[in-house]
Amino acid sequence: LEGFALAASLGGVAQRAIRLAGAAAALRNALGTPLTPAEQQQVTSGLEIAHAQLSPAARSQAWSEGWTMTLDQAIEFGLNAGV
Repeated sequence: LEGFALAASLGGVAQRAIRLAGAAAALRNALGTPLTPAEQQQVTSGLEIAHAQLSPAARSQAWSEGWTMTLDQAIEFGLNAGV
């Protein structure tokens, strides 16, 4: 999911990128499998483009929408990216 989020960010689809990142973070939280510091830095850097394109409110909304996705919803959303 992080890979799909980074691809969306690089593709200029900011809301999608943040939503996917939120879904990935929620899944990792539920599984107890956080990113390593190096992985987290890579994701953070990759999402800078998306962050710059959205207002704080829009980022928060997209993150929340991703965070509340089920695993199946997140996978389907990621696979149907069109990016």
